[in-house]
Amino acid sequence: MSSHLLVRLALGFAAAAAVAATLPAPTAASPGAAIQLTPAAPGSAETRHLTLTTSATPATAGSGQRVVLNVDVALKPKMHVYAPDQPKEQDYLPIALAITAGDGFRLEKPRYPSSEKFFFAPLNETQHVYSKPFRITQPVVVTRDNAGEPLTITGTVRYQACDDVLCYVPQTVAVKWAIPVVGQPPVKER
Repeated sequence: MSSHLLVRLALGFAAAAAVAATLPAPTAASPGAAIQLTPAAPGSAETRHLTLTTSATPATAGSGQRVVLNVDVALKPKMHVYAPDQPKEQDYLPIALAITAGDGFRLEKPRYPSSEKFFFAPLNETQHVYSKPFRITQPVVVTRDNAGEPLTITGTVRYQACDDVLCYVPQTVAVKWAIPVVGQPPVKER
């Protein structure tokens, strides 16, 4: 691990500890949940750093058809997350979509948008980040042909959010898609 990352993590953990000291203690109603998610809308989750919204294009599919799973990421003000295309000498935790393997679909490679460069003066370092709304796409091919039952695909988005002063503890948020599977129309006999 680089010394820059250790310094940044130490600053982040110290700040997180300071913030945690100001929060009320967990109660029986909230037994120390690691991540507090607030439902923002169906197919979305909100953390203190960002909002994730899932969708699929097209909304329905049949066997052999390609569907693109979308994760729209909207960051809170002054926040950024690291992009997967970090320079090799930097070992920051980039945002990552991980789909749980399952029957009924075949995964293709996820796609991330181009990142923006962010200069972090305390470390005299330029990092590749996302600070504006962006979309991660995950193409899948439907391999199941039983119509009428939705194809449920689950996964996680892991990220570490930072602002212009400190980085926060990495978070993992569950994501889910339910894609209606449509059957092939019956072949008419002549």
